[in-house]
Amino acid sequence: MIALTEVRSYNLATQHVKQLYRNELAGSLATNFPNVLTKHVPLVLSVETATRAGSLAILDGERVLWQQAGESGASHSSTLLLHLDEGVKSAGVQLREIDVLAVTTGPGSFTGLRTGLATVMGLAWTLEVAAVGVPTLHAIAHAEAREQSHVVALLPAGRGELFAQALELTAEKNILELGAATHITPQKLFESALARTSTIAWVGDGARLHAGEIRAAAQGQGITFVDEEQSLTSNVNIWSLAKASTNVLAVDVALLGLKAYHQKKLLRASELRANYVRPSDVELKEQCREQG
Repeated sequence: MIALTEVRSYNLATQHVKQLYRNELAGSLATNFPNVLTKHVPLVLSVETATRAGSLAILDGERVLWQQAGESGASHSSTLLLHLDEGVKSAGVQLREIDVLAVTTGPGSFTGLRTGLATVMGLAWTLEVAAVGVPTLHAIAHAEAREQSHVVALLPAGRGELFAQALELTAEKNILELGAATHITPQKLFESALARTSTIAWVGDGARLHAGEIRAAAQGQGITFVDEEQSLTSNVNIWSLAKASTNVLAVDVALLGLKAYHQKKLLRASELRANYVRPSDVELKEQCREQG
């Protein structure tokens, strides 16, 4: 069943674009995927609604034209399209010029993910452009980790728990999965990390939130802990805590979308899927009722 927020966001995005940009769309808006892929420097619009505040960005290739953080106290559904309007104008582009849309697919806020995905689906259908789904933890690793590092990307999941994933960032800044994204308690996560006995770069807001516990777990096993990443070629195991990126997360969502674009890994709107990692509270309550 499609959530009401998804339907509402999809309809709003579709109606909004058609109303404000009907003059643009009256011309040539049909962008066929094969034609898009021949463009060397695409224009990328990215939407990140997995985190509490969220963010948006528009990039011309790797060049950032515009980026904006959302409002942590406001719902994505009430501000997303307004900020999108502002961004298009600030970047000096038109929506019909967008070549590809990139969006976070999770894990993260259930409502936020649904709003972002529904909005991008609406835009993709209306503008007839391709889309790229970017895992949230991949974007966090891309934003904060140094090249050629083993990474554990962490995002707060509420109730003191975390969304976590072990990843590797290559010299080319490609993201390789060393394990699936998971929903886990800090204690179990640190126990798992200690079993790996390897150098780890801890990245993301979840890592900074639990920095004290990460430090204690490392020092308890004689592992060197530093607040910034050091050389990862050392034979000594090092756990490091990465600094937050100076860009909003949507910039790295766009950069990973750009990589997918050049690798011809594009999706149609109907192929976008969320990865919630864990059941929602409503689903958990339903499971409890069924088991009870």
